[in-house]
Amino acid sequence: MSEEFVQTLALAHQQATVPLPAHAFCHLADQLLSLLFPERADRQLSSADAVAATLSHLRAELTALLRPVPLRESSEAVVAALAAQLPHLRQLLLLDANAIVAADPAAQGVAEVISTYPGFYAIALHRLAHALHQLAVPRVPRLLSEYAHARTGIDIHPGARIGSSFCIDHGTGIVIGETAVIGAHVKLFQGVTLGP
Repeated sequence: MSEEFVQTLALAHQQATVPLPAHAFCHLADQLLSLLFPERADRQLSSADAVAATLSHLRAELTALLRPVPLRESSEAVVAALAAQLPHLRQLLLLDANAIVAADPAAQGVAEVISTYPGFYAIALHRLAHALHQLAVPRVPRLLSEYAHARTGIDIHPGARIGSSFCIDHGTGIVIGETAVIGAHVKLFQGVTLGP
């Protein structure tokens, strides 16, 4: 290996942006989904105090993870804005889960869809990534979308705008690009590409 190549690599490392702890962000997203939907949780929380404490912990963890990320606002402000959206996000996801139940005769109910359906999981992570994208958080939304893609085979860019009651059934190979705008009450099957 040449000295010039070693110097090139050293310079690249010095100029690189701060690496994101991908595993930590993805784990936090899964924890948040488990808080919003006890059907996804390993254990249910026993009281409103336990829910509030868990939410507070997740907010503090996300705030800390976002501190090294170059944001337009403080990490505290971004997390507060995201937290304010959680009731709406949960409601949208319940509409999505119900749409999947209505569209899939094999679905045994909302609890099954929420806990086991890859289409629901991809939609859930997309809605979270989209909220962060709307808050101008760099890189993290894309990291979450790629995590969902790796786990489900469904690739949704965080910039894609998706209406309510969205259903993905047998979603392997679905690609939804950044410029896609999908209305309400839409159902997609495998192998569909939307957007350039």
